[in-house]
Amino acid sequence: MIEELKQNPKAATMIAASVGVLLLATALQGCQLEDLVKVDVPKDVAAAIESDERISYSESSAAWDDWQAYVDRESSKFAKNIDKGAEVAGFLRSLCETGLKISQDAASTLPGGAVISAALAGLGGLFLRRPGDANRERLEKEASYRAGLEKGKELAEATMEVVAAVRRPDASEPSTDA
Repeated sequence: MIEELKQNPKAATMIAASVGVLLLATALQGCQLEDLVKVDVPKDVAAAIESDERISYSESSAAWDDWQAYVDRESSKFAKNIDKGAEVAGFLRSLCETGLKISQDAASTLPGGAVISAALAGLGGLFLRRPGDANRERLEKEASYRAGLEKGKELAEATMEVVAAVRRPDASEPSTDA
């Protein structure tokens, strides 16, 4: 058989090339190809989830899950802080109203108490909610919420575009269909 291969070098070359391609394909199949493909992570997302700005495709789903967990966790914290702030503001308002009521009652028994009572009522009026305060507060909350959603949507879309770009074949490569 060696004599036949020496007489036909093209066949020997083709056999050697086929064996080489087979060995290369076997070696590549044994590798995890997803580790070779890299995905760009937006800077803000990478900072938030403490990740590199360039990760392998096999790590991308875990990074995506981390990002979603981060957004959920931080949104929950923010909502709790807003509720806590509303609770403290309500407590302070109640405390001021109680103190004003007590001082008005005590001022009416003193000489000139009517003047003191009127002054305290005016001072208390500074702490009362004005018409439109609740609407302005609601509009500010909605604008803040929408801005947060838009930023999250932008980051999610950028991440999904990168993942989609990795999954589809490069359009700039010439087609092999003939």
